[in-house]
Amino acid sequence: MKLKKIVVILLPLVMITVLLSTSTQNVQAQGDGCDLMYPGITLSADCDEIHFVLGWVAMTPGQISVFLKAMQWTFTLRDASGNVLKIIPPDQVAPFWSPAYPIDPADLGVDCGMLRAWETDLVLPLGKLEAGDYTITLDENFRHPITDGFNACWVDGFKIPVTIYPTTYSFTGPFSVR
Repeated sequence: MKLKKIVVILLPLVMITVLLSTSTQNVQAQGDGCDLMYPGITLSADCDEIHFVLGWVAMTPGQISVFLKAMQWTFTLRDASGNVLKIIPPDQVAPFWSPAYPIDPADLGVDCGMLRAWETDLVLPLGKLEAGDYTITLDENFRHPITDGFNACWVDGFKIPVTIYPTTYSFTGPFSVR
């Protein structure tokens, strides 16, 4: 029973990781590119603009809309010394989400019995960064409970949780520019 609870708790984190690595239509390179898609990546100092890339998937365009209205995320970019280089508050993050577009939920490794899910991508510009080590922190909060509709889906025999509750959560990941 403890294993099942651990899997149910970790499943959303696994799905976020999958989305971080597969969600954008603007992928340039897995390394030494310009898109920060997962922690630990090395990006190119030749980029005119570094982008933080993240996706959100739901079963309907309406659930995407509710997510975008409920989501209050702030990003903080720091250099290797911990100096804050940039803070991007929720109102400045919002314009960088794409319109919802259809995807096949099977591409995410989930069995939903539906042929289509919907995705929105965040391609957030961080500016030109000089060679060095950096961290980006995502402080997230939701104004109200939301659901992505994946509660109707299964992954490896486990039912996906129903609701993401409003919470304050923070994640910091390192990356390098060379």
